[in-house]
Amino acid sequence: MGLELLMARSSPVTLLVVALLVISASPCPATTFEARVAGIERDEARHEYVIHVTVRDPLASQTHGVEVREKWVQSARIRPMGSTHAVLVVDMKYGQSIFLLDLRSRRVLDRIWGGEFSFSPDGTRVVYRYRYPPHSEFGDVVLGYELTEAVRGRAPEPDSRTPAERGIILYPEENRRTGKYLAGPVKAETSVRVTSPFAWCKDGSLVGFLLRREADGTTHLVVLDVSRAFVHAGVAGEMLVDDSLFVRRSLDGKRTILLPEHGYVVAKTIRFTDDCDAVVVAPYPFTVFAEEEVTLRWK
Repeated sequence: MGLELLMARSSPVTLLVVALLVISASPCPATTFEARVAGIERDEARHEYVIHVTVRDPLASQTHGVEVREKWVQSARIRPMGSTHAVLVVDMKYGQSIFLLDLRSRRVLDRIWGGEFSFSPDGTRVVYRYRYPPHSEFGDVVLGYELTEAVRGRAPEPDSRTPAERGIILYPEENRRTGKYLAGPVKAETSVRVTSPFAWCKDGSLVGFLLRREADGTTHLVVLDVSRAFVHAGVAGEMLVDDSLFVRRSLDGKRTILLPEHGYVVAKTIRFTDDCDAVVVAPYPFTVFAEEEVTLRWK
């Protein structure tokens, strides 16, 4: 039956239902806001940088500008987060900062400062390290931040804490217990240095990283269970790592002797295996260390 014949024989109620069905079946315009970094310029009067972000509104087919200010900017990039939000990642001279942006209202929801920001596979969570000042005689603290909580309006007020003290303390356990964002001096028994990026298990349930315990100079692999909200996170496993596994081999295939003055392992990359029962680490190839991947099975 043709549409003209259907319209001629149908009641007004039937025609209304047909019209609604046609409208619902029609393709909807894209509702994903798009953002990009348009440029970075120095504001000499205020001794800071201005990051220009352009936001395209797909419904109004308009483009708007957003200005984000930060000090010591070297580069900046956008990470989309859903259809109406994005994360601006800023590389600075010391560390990094990220800005959570509401693209619809063109507002900055929160600013976080730290280093080695690592986003979860679904992009809704981030883990990072904190030490202040960056080159101080204090150890590292590992923090986690729930980006979706900030989107829902549950983040701390922007001026209620410093930009670094925004997340949930994940490690060391002493800091998690006391709620202190600053670790003790580097020679303190519990002070640690994070010596690798952060790795995520592919399902987002685990986070792994290397650290150096300042008290005895040993290297450890730490795996955190983050399968639930960060406030419920805990240590899933921790193991002592033999630094000699990363030492460059000599011509006869043997590994050279690792001496204390050669320093400690700093990982260039780290990733979980597919089963997440081990991590694969590649160190920076300096002094006696070779750029060879080493698998550490923690489980």
